[in-house]
Amino acid sequence: MEDRRSELEGIVEAARVATAAQFAELGARMDLRFTEFRSDINARFAEQREANGKLETLIERRFGDLIKWSFVFWCGAVGAIAMLARALR
Repeated sequence: MEDRRSELEGIVEAARVATAAQFAELGARMDLRFTEFRSDINARFAEQREANGKLETLIERRFGDLIKWSFVFWCGAVGAIAMLARALR
């Protein structure tokens, strides 16, 4: 009976060691996958920041164009009103 008990304890201990090794291997693989995932996400964030910078530059350029042309049309309108006022005198 004592032999069976020690044999059973040996089997349980071997199973525990094997399970611990499997969990350690799984943990190492998960760490590797999370590291790869983290680097992929960081690369995508860098790409997005670059795209956002380009978009911001484009918006600033268009806003500058809008201000410039608004000023040109405003000057034209003021000139036209001044000429009309001079003609009506």
